[in-house]
Amino acid sequence: MKISKTLIPFFILFISLVSPVASQKITIDSSFGEEGLVRTLLRRSGGVNTLLDSRQKIILLAHKNLAVFDSTGSQYNLFPHLNPLVYEESEEFAYCFGARMTDEGFLFVKYLEDDPSSPLYKLFTRKINLEDFMDSTYSDKGKLFVSGKYSGYGSISNNEDKFDLTIMASNVTTHNRLNLELFKIDNSGNFIQRDLDVDHWCPANGDDLGFQFSNIIRHSNSKYYTMAAVNCNDTTGYYLMRFDENLIMDQSFGVAGFKEVGRQPHELNQIGTSIQQAVVDKNGNIYFIYSDYRNSKVLIEKRNAEGSLINEFGTSGVLVIDGYRFDMTTNWDYILYREKFDHLYFFAYNPTSKISKLFVINPDGTQDSRYEITGGFQLNGTVLNLTPYSDDCFIATGISSNQSPNTIYMVKFCDGAISETQEENSIPKPLVKHDGDKITIINFGEKLRNVELFNLDGKRIKSEQVKENSDNIVFSNLALNGGIYYLLFVYNDHRIMTMPLAIFK
Repeated sequence: MKISKTLIPFFILFISLVSPVASQKITIDSSFGEEGLVRTLLRRSGGVNTLLDSRQKIILLAHKNLAVFDSTGSQYNLFPHLNPLVYEESEEFAYCFGARMTDEGFLFVKYLEDDPSSPLYKLFTRKINLEDFMDSTYSDKGKLFVSGKYSGYGSISNNEDKFDLTIMASNVTTHNRLNLELFKIDNSGNFIQRDLDVDHWCPANGDDLGFQFSNIIRHSNSKYYTMAAVNCNDTTGYYLMRFDENLIMDQSFGVAGFKEVGRQPHELNQIGTSIQQAVVDKNGNIYFIYSDYRNSKVLIEKRNAEGSLINEFGTSGVLVIDGYRFDMTTNWDYILYREKFDHLYFFAYNPTSKISKLFVINPDGTQDSRYEITGGFQLNGTVLNLTPYSDDCFIATGISSNQSPNTIYMVKFCDGAISETQEENSIPKPLVKHDGDKITIINFGEKLRNVELFNLDGKRIKSEQVKENSDNIVFSNLALNGGIYYLLFVYNDHRIMTMPLAIFK
């Protein structure tokens, strides 16, 4: 792989991307770029991925271009002569459909290469060291060939730091069947391949037009799930698939590991509603997000681990958002579910107004009204990625609908509602008073379960459980020597807090 030494012109241009009717809960971080916005000259062509490394650098990958920005939105000089880094003489990332960062700072890119002499694609992964760019420990100078018989449909799960999963569909004309294969590839380039051996999910053999998948999620039950949309001549079938820990179809689930959960008629050779994202929440429920592009609708299903709809969500388990479509291509599926707030969190695009709006969905399928004040939070054009920058701040990456179409911008914003939730869940600092041989503790909140007193050698001197409706805790007759002790506070959600205590004699 050759790295160009040519400087690519790259500048920040401020335009008004943020709607003036923004929700009061959202604030734009004006320290990022110019008033919260960074405009690039990179264009969308294929996949766009925005990731964050362990040092808070922002990595933007878009059609053979890799640009890196610091926390202020300024472009990071990878080398003095490379800004941004451009891979020339290679079509590697033209068909990029996944990227992830590891804790060690390595960037992994999943992509297809087109073979002009064949209707099939070749599947590769690329490992990039952002410090020196050449990683000879990963296959051939950082490039790993996986396989070469696929028709281009794929899905990647990359929320697990040590490996990623990819599901691909082989070509019908070449193999006389439309088969599925699953790959697990670790950070050293080792991979295992599973032939799922599933043929002809359409009503009549041979009329499969293609597969389309959600991302692959890992559930708390140690199973893996993905949703497949199978396009036939006149219908689209939707199948929920479940794999065990060894990536083998779970035979106890549905029929040999998959369940048909819906079938949608459509016009001849017209693609039906597309499956976009799968998200699992803290209670083990799974949200599946679809986009009906022809009718501008976003559909969200909430299902349990066995694939059944949860009727209490939306209308009989399905929420429909009219006038919008789901265009986000983020790889980090957990971004869409904020555990501390227990809601779905995503942007959807309105093709009429050409804006993207932030939607925040409660567990029952209603919109959180706190985000709907004066129209809600909106950004110009299509928001493609949503990347968490901190506990309550995000980088939204989109393409503008005016001035320079398809050029990529980034906006940094923070969510006041999440901040408030964190404050509500924080541990209050108790007030401790020492008087002679008595210690009194007050203002400790409602979640405190018990308090223990230790000396510096770790010997427990006294322990007291918090009585219901008690507004103080008293340790008496202590007869302590002068020195340093510490109090241990244990809360009913398993959190603990320690506090040093100086005793003077």
